[in-house]
Amino acid sequence: MKYSEFKTEVEKMGLDVDANERIVFARRKSGSNVIAVYKSMENYVDCGWSSYIDTMTDEQRGDLFDLAYQLAKTPLAEREEEKRYWLQKIPVPLLDKEGEKKWLWKYTGMALSNVFGADTIKIDSKLYKTIFTESEIAEMDITGFEKEPVE
Repeated sequence: MKYSEFKTEVEKMGLDVDANERIVFARRKSGSNVIAVYKSMENYVDCGWSSYIDTMTDEQRGDLFDLAYQLAKTPLAEREEEKRYWLQKIPVPLLDKEGEKKWLWKYTGMALSNVFGADTIKIDSKLYKTIFTESEIAEMDITGFEKEPVE
């Protein structure tokens, strides 16, 4: 399970998710911790220090613990989302307007081969994509482009 999947499911339960460099917390809206999963440990969930957990039904408590344990048993390297980037074209003097940014796009429709281009807008639709993952970039020659992280 990815951290983002855990966050989505826990928020459906009416709780917030917060994290620091060591721990992912499920919290009540008031800020008190309910359950924690450590980022450096597998198969370990800490849930014994919140009185709020006593106010949950057995089913809610079980669902929350199951989610936390799913995250905890996921290998550490598989919990993070793959980083994503826009690829900004490095300006070419005399060809590009000064200060104009262009982004690499890939046509994902029914073309017979890969079709790429660069435009001043970040397109990202069903037919065009402008966000690329680390693994996609590793398979591409991105000479002339700089990676810009997607937040």
